[in-house]
Amino acid sequence: MRRIAGKLVIATHNPGKLKEMRELLMPYGIAAVSAGELGLSEPEETGTSFRDNARIKATGRRRNLGAAGVRG
Repeated sequence: MRRIAGKLVIATHNPGKLKEMRELLMPYGIAAVSAGELGLSEPEETGTSFRDNARIKATGRRRNLGAAGVRG
């Protein structure tokens, strides 16, 4: 199995989701960090589907991280 070094920001404030993602990514050497752990605000989910809301979260995180000087 190929390992990949690095961190991945998971756009969630839900500890259960973060735990699941960490378990899934661990074998690949990817450290998952939650938006909540980075102190990022949680955007309002105004989409009409799970996909729409995921896009809202991802776009918001990218902007927040860029403003904080984090490269992504």
